[in-house]
Amino acid sequence: MRHHSSTLPLPAAATGPRSPGRDWATIRTLLPYLLEYKGRVILPSLQNTEGLANLFMAAFLATGKPMPEALKDIDAGFKKLVTLKPNLLTVYTQMPQAFNLLEQGEGYMIAGAISQVALERKAAGAPVDAVAPKEGIFSLPLGAALVKGGPQPELAAAFINTMIDPEVQARLAVATYSLPTNKDAPVPPGGSVRAYHHLLGETGISFFGSKQLAAGHKKGFPQCLDGAPMLLPLENLTLRRLLNQWFERNGIQPKVVAEFEDSALLQVFGADGVGIFAAPSVVEPQVIEQYGVQLIGRTDQVRERFYAISGERRIKNPAVVAICDIARHSLFGRK
Repeated sequence: MRHHSSTLPLPAAATGPRSPGRDWATIRTLLPYLLEYKGRVILPSLQNTEGLANLFMAAFLATGKPMPEALKDIDAGFKKLVTLKPNLLTVYTQMPQAFNLLEQGEGYMIAGAISQVALERKAAGAPVDAVAPKEGIFSLPLGAALVKGGPQPELAAAFINTMIDPEVQARLAVATYSLPTNKDAPVPPGGSVRAYHHLLGETGISFFGSKQLAAGHKKGFPQCLDGAPMLLPLENLTLRRLLNQWFERNGIQPKVVAEFEDSALLQVFGADGVGIFAAPSVVEPQVIEQYGVQLIGRTDQVRERFYAISGERRIKNPAVVAICDIARHSLFGRK
């Protein structure tokens, strides 16, 4: 999964009556509503994912409430959007159509398009640019999933594993103007995207197995893992390096039957009895309930850390702050 932002693509030169960059800190989110842009504003349809950002912002402007509260009054957002009608040039469902109008000078701005597209067009030499308010921008997740009963499950799994490879994600972060979601793939130095890691907490590691496997490997933990069939993360992942060091310190040589990049896929194979697998102790009850496996043992000598990744050094969005606080206090027990 990767994240793209929703910003405000604008012509690079001031083609309208007022330069879009002028007094941006003051007018920012109100820009599309200014009457001087009559008939020149392009909006994404609400059928499009990025179109919802305008609805949310309209509710925020109409109510004057913090964003989490404004979202509860979405009717106010629809009413505010109606006031944009005099300024509309068109509402698009296909993004190339919108950027053609912008680049030809018929439109002065696209309010709420995906920044990746605007920055790609800019890099290609198109006379457009993207701007973002100092308060931040909306983040849009993109993901891939295995389809149950699909014709090529192994090929699909290989594709997903490739897409979440740390090296691949580090390269894509620059090429696609997005943030990597694999925590082992920090944004490369000199990259065009800034990202900050906020520690949520850390936890030990638990080992699980199917009922049959667990029955034969519960006594004498962790030595019971010596020679046991094991499902492990790939060698280039942090958890695998930590597990290898722990195995060596304890004189354990497991029989590695499969390696995975995707931890969810690893756990599915573990539930089928292919091998014993490790997962963060903090989610121990959920792993047992979801996959029907049994706990073999746990250790605090291997620690895994969890981070929230944001585009700002200090998280200010109240909803995001609340989610991080809940994770720190309720999930990891931090104060």
